[in-house]
Amino acid sequence: MMLDRPPATAILFDNTTMTGAWIEQTGNLPEQNFIKHGRIVNNVTLAMPHPGVYLAATDPINNILQPSDLSGVGEYEIRASSVSPTVNVLCANMALKELEPLVYTAWPNAKVNTTDIPNQTVAWPKWVHDIPRASDSEWLNRTVVDDVFRWGKGYGRRPPVFPMLPMDFNLIVNVSVYESDALYLLAKSNAISNYTLCELRSWLSPNCSTRFSISGTHGAHMSAYCEDPNDPVSYLRSVPGAPSNHTSTDWRWLADEWQLSLYLNSGMSNANASRDRILTEMILADPRLPSSVPSMAEALAALVSSTLVFGSLNSPLVHYWDQVTPSVSAPGVLQQFNASIMKQEYTSSFTNNWQSAFYVVLVVVFLLNLLCLCYFVLELKGRPLTDFTDPANLFALAINSPPSRTLRGSCGGGPADRDLVMPWRVGYDKEENHYYFVEKGQEARIERRPRVKRKGRMAGAGAVRSPTADLMVDDGKEMERGLEPTSRSYQRLSNGRSWL
Repeated sequence: MMLDRPPATAILFDNTTMTGAWIEQTGNLPEQNFIKHGRIVNNVTLAMPHPGVYLAATDPINNILQPSDLSGVGEYEIRASSVSPTVNVLCANMALKELEPLVYTAWPNAKVNTTDIPNQTVAWPKWVHDIPRASDSEWLNRTVVDDVFRWGKGYGRRPPVFPMLPMDFNLIVNVSVYESDALYLLAKSNAISNYTLCELRSWLSPNCSTRFSISGTHGAHMSAYCEDPNDPVSYLRSVPGAPSNHTSTDWRWLADEWQLSLYLNSGMSNANASRDRILTEMILADPRLPSSVPSMAEALAALVSSTLVFGSLNSPLVHYWDQVTPSVSAPGVLQQFNASIMKQEYTSSFTNNWQSAFYVVLVVVFLLNLLCLCYFVLELKGRPLTDFTDPANLFALAINSPPSRTLRGSCGGGPADRDLVMPWRVGYDKEENHYYFVEKGQEARIERRPRVKRKGRMAGAGAVRSPTADLMVDDGKEMERGLEPTSRSYQRLSNGRSWL
């Protein structure tokens, strides 16, 4: 099946990969054509995504955030209801006798010249004047493949005429057929005795939609999605009854420039070009598609797909010309079309396989956070907790701490490098309910104010209690009673037996 064959690709603006789709393959496989026509017929049709979707997606008027606007982490996908430019390549193997009506040098009374190659004849320079002029009653010679290529009065199409036969591994091109919509190639492989005649035509397929996706990590990609009756954005859903296989008569002029750039007509001079050799080696010798290499029709479709992309730039996304004037001057006009868009403006998962290793880190961090949450709920019971590292708390602790011998002299100019690695801890004086900084490993005491005594009526009246704390010791555990919220927070954090 053609669906299992590698699709053709193209490049748009050097940054977007375009992938085509093989369509209209029902009944057109070489095995089926061999039964139908009694000869090897290689018929393929390639649909390419419409490049106008890219221009619409990147146009500022549509306000679509690009990955470059999101530091390269965003992405989106657009599914557009648009026609797909399509090319059909039809190649048929023909015996020399069957091909004679289409080759001028094989005609009776033809004016020919000889060459240095034995048994080769070429047409005289003005051979085109010997071809009958096209008219409503002149459809040129009939052939055994008229129904294959749809030539003759019943089809309204005329066959091509080639000036000569190509040598092995060579191609000859014809684009001069009157009112034709096709480009023709005549090829010869040395693997078989027959010649191969190929026809290239183009039209706009309504059986597709265009999908465009762009990502800051994976780049941009366009593809043609075709012949799915359940596709909600298929062009046929937007324009029911749109015609199919309505060939473009103007495309052959673009194809003519394409073949000139590749010099596919090198067989006229027996150039034996390497490209022609590769193409002719892909000619089917049996009525089946090879599994390891493309057929000649597939290769030609992939080669000519660039004309579909180039010819569709700044063209309508519909199958007809929807403007009043025959042409539109730059910068053109805006056109609306149906589309759906899916956007992702952040990344919540890994994009490369090696990034999945970070899930281990995420799990560990999650468990630690869960453990901390359980501690706060069970140990603190919802009470507030003061952070020692808060700048305001650090300032209060520092200004109420005794001088440090190690940091002596650093108040004027700030601490030096050796001072920054000095270990310290938070000390606590129970009698004064006072916290302060102390160098680790040293016992520092604050100067306590003398207690004040007074006489009272009640027995046991003595020292004035601290207004903020009254501590009791019970089995090594500090029991809090009457503490203010801040003092309770400090007292909780100073507990040496707590893992926190």
